[in-house]
Amino acid sequence: MLIQFNFKNYKSFKDEATLDLSAAKMTEFSERVVCVGSEKFFRLQQYMVQMQVVSQMSTMHLNT
Repeated sequence: MLIQFNFKNYKSFKDEATLDLSAAKMTEFSERVVCVGSEKFFRLQQYMVQMQVVSQMSTMHLNT
């Protein structure tokens, strides 16, 4: 499983950058966490709908 890697001189990243996918405790979006038994899930439905609308608007813009 990929957890962390470094890269540089790729597209708009001239200097070395690190992409870190390790878990961290975060409370910024705690209102979107749904608990089912002892499991916690991140509610994405509203986010997915927003992204679909943005995608459709982009497609409409490109077609005009």
